[in-house]
Amino acid sequence: MHIKKHLRFKSLVNQAAFRISEIADYRQPGKTDYSLTDCVMSGLAMMYFQDSSMLEFQRRLEEKTQWNNLTTLFNVAKIPKETQMRDVLDEVPPEGLEPIFGD
Repeated sequence: MHIKKHLRFKSLVNQAAFRISEIADYRQPGKTDYSLTDCVMSGLAMMYFQDSSMLEFQRRLEEKTQWNNLTTLFNVAKIPKETQMRDVLDEVPPEGLEPIFGD
């Protein structure tokens, strides 16, 4: 069986991260603790791991295995806290995420 490289998990995650990096960050430079990419990719990881709540997701990330999965699989450099992640994700325009689905 021939697997197309662009459909591999890592390729899809990298493409999603690239598209997310193109979204304009509305926040003031120097006043942010977490990058927009880290916040959105953490949200994507939360959906991928199928956690029912952000609190449970944060608990799982405290375990070393999950931290390694988040950094290795989703390229998250700094994991945002629940409140920061919610605040950032609430302000991301849905139109900015549409190109990801086309890819």
